Amino acid sequence: LPFSSVSEGYLTSAWVIHNTKTVRITHSRFSGLTATNSAGIHMTSVVSKTVDLSQYSAIIDSTIFENSKVESSGAGLVSQGIPHLTISNSVFALNEATDGYGAGIML
Repeated sequence: LPFSSVSEGYLTSAWVIHNTKTVRITHSRFSGLTATNSAGIHMTSVVSKTVDLSQYSAIIDSTIFENSKVESSGAGLVSQGIPHLTISNSVFALNEATDGYGAGIML
């Protein structure tokens, strides 16, 4: 799925994935996005005593995160509370975080 220069979000411009146990993203491109935080993908799970986080996982394969800009962090990907994250065959290139950290991935 291409996401290219079409979205400008306040917090996240492309995808927000919230409390999803299994996430699989393959053969996608996130390019030229602008946001305050998480221009490409923001994955999060609620930290709670009643939630078994060990079952949460995400796989990102053959995906490109490029030329995106955030004010805060994670121009490509932010993953919070996801204990099993696998990234393979993917590219993080020419992303910018204006506060100076998390231009590609923020875990």
